[in-house]
Amino acid sequence: MISGAVFLIGLSFLNCTHTALAVTLMTLASTLCATSLSGFFVNHMDVAPPYAGTLMGISNGIASVTGFIAPLVAAVLTTDVS
Repeated sequence: MISGAVFLIGLSFLNCTHTALAVTLMTLASTLCATSLSGFFVNHMDVAPPYAGTLMGISNGIASVTGFIAPLVAAVLTTDVS
């Protein structure tokens, strides 16, 4: 994840004229961050092979809940001052 983060930090220093370099850095960051998933996905097979699909569904379901809870929490914590 650190190598992907380095590319994302480098991406923040580019302006709008460096589109090819921005796409390249973003592609490299995504690719390198995705390599960490190989260790995550095989973990379910190591823990309980017969129930790996069920465990994967439960863990991904819990992880996906944050995708629609986080905006609700942000809306509660921030106020409209205009």
